[in-house]
Amino acid sequence: MNSRMGRPEEPVLITGCSSGIGLATALLLARLGYRVVATVKSLEEQGTIREDIHREGLEIDILPMDNTSEESVREGFHYLDMTYDGLHGLVNNAGVGAGGFFEDVTEENLRAHFEVNFFGTARVTRFAIPLLRRRNVSYLVTITSMAGRLGVPGMSSYHSAKFALEGMCECLYHELRPHGVRVAIVEPGLIKTSILKNGFVMSGVSRDSSSVYSERAERIWQDFQDRFERNGGPPEVVARIIAGILSRRDPGLRHAAGTDARVILGLWTWLPEWVRLRLLGRFAG
Repeated sequence: MNSRMGRPEEPVLITGCSSGIGLATALLLARLGYRVVATVKSLEEQGTIREDIHREGLEIDILPMDNTSEESVREGFHYLDMTYDGLHGLVNNAGVGAGGFFEDVTEENLRAHFEVNFFGTARVTRFAIPLLRRRNVSYLVTITSMAGRLGVPGMSSYHSAKFALEGMCECLYHELRPHGVRVAIVEPGLIKTSILKNGFVMSGVSRDSSSVYSERAERIWQDFQDRFERNGGPPEVVARIIAGILSRRDPGLRHAAGTDARVILGLWTWLPEWVRLRLLGRFAG
């Protein structure tokens, strides 16, 4: 299946493709005829992508790139510059989850989380922009979350990094538009990926009996896991949103992904702040 809207063989770089949303997006775009470059943190941490490519008979360029390493990102973009005539799109997906009440989160853990979820994304974006500007129209897509629009207790590290990404991307929307680069933010709700098992760091202090937040942390964490298992959608939901963005000349800035995200973020746009805070207060316990 190689036909799609737009021109075939357009190169699209997707970060964080060893599993979940990144993997689903890489496979879908390859099926649609894009020339996909899928990054993994290292060849030792590439998950199932190689097997999935082989099984479906797809062509995907796997590129080791650690977004926390300036050298790794620089080497990756040197390869891209030598191999492709610019980029049709960048999909910023690489990231990790983190939880814990703010008082319990060490500065070291907070900085480590921001290094991946914010500064790593910013680093890749900065290197990608010159390649995106080579095209008449190109796309810079960043996956944030509902967490970039609202705050809940016990998740300050994760939500603050997502808020920062939303602000950066909204500025880039205006900065890059005159250069033909369309900036879009994808805001998934609960999506079933391996992040809770492999990519989530919960502050041990918050769940320890020595923390004043331990009881609430345990209750909130259990509630979140239950909601995740009960209501989480497949990563393909997000992949289809991204494919739609790449096929439109002017896709707009924000795109909720998943029924829960569309409903909640739609309500958040219209509800007064005091109502929003009261609703979240019930969740906070």
